[in-house]
Amino acid sequence: MFAYWVSTMKKLLFIFSLAFVVPFFIASVPRSVLDDEVLVYAGIEIGAKGVKLCVIKELHEGNKSEIVSVMERTANTEVVRMDANAFIRTSWAVRNFLDSVVNEYNIPKDKVFVVVSSGVKQVLDKANKNEEMRQALRNAIDERDRVIYYVQPEQEAELLASGVIAPSETTNTGIFDIGGGNTKGGYFVLGKFTPFSLPYGTKSTTNLVSSITDSIPIFSRKLDSIMQARVRGEILTQMTPAKTARETYYLSGGIVWLLNSYLHPERGDAEYSEISMDDMIRFKAMAVNDYEALTHPKVADGKDPVLAQKIDKNLIAARASYDRKAVVAGATLLLNIAQVYSTPEAKVKKFVFVKYAYMGWIRSLVRQAAATKGGKPQLAVL
Repeated sequence: MFAYWVSTMKKLLFIFSLAFVVPFFIASVPRSVLDDEVLVYAGIEIGAKGVKLCVIKELHEGNKSEIVSVMERTANTEVVRMDANAFIRTSWAVRNFLDSVVNEYNIPKDKVFVVVSSGVKQVLDKANKNEEMRQALRNAIDERDRVIYYVQPEQEAELLASGVIAPSETTNTGIFDIGGGNTKGGYFVLGKFTPFSLPYGTKSTTNLVSSITDSIPIFSRKLDSIMQARVRGEILTQMTPAKTARETYYLSGGIVWLLNSYLHPERGDAEYSEISMDDMIRFKAMAVNDYEALTHPKVADGKDPVLAQKIDKNLIAARASYDRKAVVAGATLLLNIAQVYSTPEAKVKKFVFVKYAYMGWIRSLVRQAAATKGGKPQLAVL
């Protein structure tokens, strides 16, 4: 009985701390950025690593409109652990993000979207944990009418692509996103989106090697064998690179951000960063053989103090985001996808990391909701 009460008190203390910590970060955003002259929306995504908040505003000038970021925040709750504590952490992170954007910044409830990523939904389905996740969210969220949506991989890919690829780029540009639970992407043909998906992401690729006691070199060699035996074939059949024939592929996802942060820390503010095949090979090799040097890159002296501070902050965030095996797994998956896409048949000439690609889905949801009766996105309910 005593152990039960200790466990209960720990959960209550964690929830109590979230109630103060999360709003503290959000309250640092100036109130003036959310004025009455613009349309403001918020998207809360329940992803494999945790919960991500994105607040955007839509600016209008004549016939043109622009969507810009106001605020982004994350809470690493590891929902893919699929246990009660992970569901509680995740649900209360959602609750605190909702309270902040609705109550503190007066964003109307109908302009706040909560979406479960396709990768998390796949894991929930496989573990038969949908009801447990729903119950945890109901216990945490006091909005009885709050709708929690989820996306299929194909829907998520289209939302991402529509929010990132400009109409003028659709004939020669595709996109893929390496998430925690899966990889999805696609390209446009005559204005119609052609999606593809792969049931492997950074976290799920890590879990392909069942032993948790393997050394990093052994872990890497086992992953390489699995890639050759299974995953590369699935890339060919499910992502059909030979049919895409796009010169440029935009990349998004935490593992690509990590590569860019470690190998090119000075690019932190760049919206677009080209990622070479040499970058991907070096990233994987250093993750396996020289992790300390990878995660603590040397930055040239004489940098602007403001830029140096941004670089330091970004590297601290990068080091806190993934453990070493997840970095090796994500780097291995990224390299194998890129190698398959770099064949003469696929015609890909360059890969480009898009820093703000994670805003793409909320941009698309805003447009989708605005075009439908009742202002609701065309997504299934969890």
